[in-house]
Amino acid sequence: MPTPQVGVGVIILNQEGKLLLGKRCNTHAPFWALPGGKVELGESFEQTAMREVQEETGLTIEHVQVIGLTNNLQTYQHEGIHFVSAILTCDPVAQTPCLREPHRCEQWRWFEINQLPKPLFEASEHAISNWQAGQFYTRS
Repeated sequence: MPTPQVGVGVIILNQEGKLLLGKRCNTHAPFWALPGGKVELGESFEQTAMREVQEETGLTIEHVQVIGLTNNLQTYQHEGIHFVSAILTCDPVAQTPCLREPHRCEQWRWFEINQLPKPLFEASEHAISNWQAGQFYTRS
């Protein structure tokens, strides 16, 4: 019997306070999403966040902390993939992201918080909304 998978999404701000999002080009296309991915066996959420951000964007992040949780039921209903995701933040970064996995993401861009692109991936939309509201979790 299939079970939910565990993932992470990372809220990364640059020094101007802009949020980093990637435009998906395979799984979950055409959605914009936070950097992140699947937790591997034996990894903490923080280790997963640092690894996934490095693999996807080339960025090195520090002072990573869990701030929330999403249960992505719409994605399950539409794609048959059920993820529960830990949402993390880190200190602002001064580096420039690069496209390290072009088969998964066609671009990385910084966005003003009040001018986010559409459509947003469900987990990212809930994560950003909860982060802005100071909430750990919202029932979807």
